[in-house]
Amino acid sequence: MKTIIIFLLLSLCLLTSCYNANYPQAKHSEYTKTNPEEIVIYNKSVNQDYEIISMVGTEISGNHDELIEHLKRKAAKLGADAIIHFSWSGPNYFSERIGASGIAIKLKPNYTQLTINQ
Repeated sequence: MKTIIIFLLLSLCLLTSCYNANYPQAKHSEYTKTNPEEIVIYNKSVNQDYEIISMVGTEISGNHDELIEHLKRKAAKLGADAIIHFSWSGPNYFSERIGASGIAIKLKPNYTQLTINQ
């Protein structure tokens, strides 16, 4: 019985703990900080070549607009152009906090092939 109570208390502590995800960059490349307002968010992947910079995630007490702005600021600090595989985590039974996460990416330029007529 004592073991069950300890397990339940430990589970409760883990479920109600604070969450603020900071993931290290996937590569050693450093990018110039970008403008958070220009970062585009996609639910899935993009149809363009890109390099993965890092996972980004955050959780706040606030509304969805504030959450998105906070996530974009985090991605902009890493030099990201976009966030792919975006997902929400809504408020749960124990907390009124909302969360979001995704993968910060750097888009590679699209080069068109040039043909030279001789």
